[in-house]
Amino acid sequence: MELVAWVLGAICPKFALKALTTPLNKPILIGMQERKTKDLVKKYCRQCSEMFMTSIPNKIYCSIKCSGESFKERTGRSSALKLPTATVGAISELKLSTDLMTKGYSVFRALSAACFCDFIAIKDDKTIMVEARTGYMNKVSGTPSFPRVMHGKIDCFAVYFPLESSCKYYDLTLKEIIL
Repeated sequence: MELVAWVLGAICPKFALKALTTPLNKPILIGMQERKTKDLVKKYCRQCSEMFMTSIPNKIYCSIKCSGESFKERTGRSSALKLPTATVGAISELKLSTDLMTKGYSVFRALSAACFCDFIAIKDDKTIMVEARTGYMNKVSGTPSFPRVMHGKIDCFAVYFPLESSCKYYDLTLKEIIL
């Protein structure tokens, strides 16, 4: 009851007194509409283990912050470097270029961010249009997670996994390939 009164009081102070005197499950007037308050249930956050009150039956996190932290932990999508995403992307491109060069490819990087591919790798008579990505391994399923958006004709995705410090290559059907 006190939580309902606090929430209503924060929205509009004149409803705080009304909420304190109205039992739960009774209609209360909010603005021009009559709404029914729901039963609040005590739950424990799956991320931080703190107790919270909710009327949503399947709610498992106390806040958006805890939900986001749990997502990052499950998917592995967290930056240990604490760098801007553009910087992490640039590092991934350089790591992938270096990996291809150590495998004997000549690598030509795009000068514009709007090019159809990030770099072109050539070895012998084989030319590959490569789209570079930063990826994360899902800790629950063990599957790779990376953006699959293509801006033009490419032959493969080159994915750098910063938490594992590894480079992997995938064809357009997302099957891992060896270059």
